Amino acid sequence: MPDISLLKPLSEELGITLNDLISGEKVDKEHYQEKLEENIIRNRLCKCKIK
Repeated sequence: MPDISLLKPLSEELGITLNDLISGEKVDKEHYQEKLEENIIRNRLCKCKIK
């Protein structure tokens, strides 16, 4: 994962949302909230395992 400070500018440059970038796919509106929650949980679990 790149430096977190680069995620927003990278997503803007690519013309996608942060959720799309982190998901690795274009997320449609009807699944957006579900995918956002999955990403939050997945990234939180990854950080916990590293500590």
